[in-house]
Amino acid sequence: MAEAFEEQLVGVPPHLWPQTLERAAIIAKYLKIANPTVADVDEHARKLGIRRRYFYVLVRIFRERRAARTIDIDKQYKRAVIDPEASATVEEVIAELGPDAKLAHVKEEVQRRCRDRGITLPSSTTIRTRLNAARVVNPGTNFLPDLIVDHCGLKLQATDPNGVVETAVLTALIHTPTGRVMGHYLGLGSPGATAMISAINNALSQPAGAGCRARLPVELRFHAGQEPIWDTIIDALQQGGIKPLPREISDRSAGRSITRVLGLKLGRIPFAPRATFKAPQSVRGFGTAVSLDQVRLTVAEILDQRNASLPSNDVASLRDLLGRNAARQLEKSLAGLPNG
Repeated sequence: MAEAFEEQLVGVPPHLWPQTLERAAIIAKYLKIANPTVADVDEHARKLGIRRRYFYVLVRIFRERRAARTIDIDKQYKRAVIDPEASATVEEVIAELGPDAKLAHVKEEVQRRCRDRGITLPSSTTIRTRLNAARVVNPGTNFLPDLIVDHCGLKLQATDPNGVVETAVLTALIHTPTGRVMGHYLGLGSPGATAMISAINNALSQPAGAGCRARLPVELRFHAGQEPIWDTIIDALQQGGIKPLPREISDRSAGRSITRVLGLKLGRIPFAPRATFKAPQSVRGFGTAVSLDQVRLTVAEILDQRNASLPSNDVASLRDLLGRNAARQLEKSLAGLPNG
């Protein structure tokens, strides 16, 4: 789980992260005072630009480690509550038309039924997100590989320890039958072989669950380049019981699997598939850059919460899927390869 500051960012839009972290740091500094006086309270409240009474409220909220959007109290960005009847109508239409129905058809039918029933119309984003969630492949299907590694830019920029600012890009290892993100890596700039290796290593670092009988080989689809390292990666995967299904790296296909499984946002962070392989100077409107470490911890927290919300099953980790021996061999084969 993430540290306190990063937990505060889970429910906050990225453009508010710098302000949120600044406020959280001031409150954290106040909490380190052993026996704070009224003067201490007034000093820290003045730094936040609020009154003493409200400062006490923020301190209580911070102690309870609530989402930082509560600390920010920016009314303009409070998440709207969807009408329960409208939500039920969206689910009803998707169930009837099927998850493979065109978005335009689903939207048209939802709007028609809502008007007939006198229900507030849900937003297009709500309908699209629900439809994407329904498109997660159900257990038993065989037209997709068992695993997919995909890359997708996030609509935020981060700063590495050297001060370099680039677009944050998520690399995710997705188990297609369940939609579980088994491993991930959050890097800067165009992803490549090291990002994929890091995501797989992250998946191998997760402990095995109850375990299930491995059915090898496990198919893995991923984007591959022309560099020699990809041949080494393919060989390592085969030694670990994985059947590689490499595809040419393409800006057009980047992020399709991730957005299909996770929707248009990761928590409150919008995905930006078109920025996945673009130079940082060509990306506009992504707001103030934040620390890469903070982004990584926040993204990990969001994915942990999402995985925990999924129905439990025998395949909780990559080790469960591959089996003990194959997982060990894969770990050994990847040990000498560069990662993030």
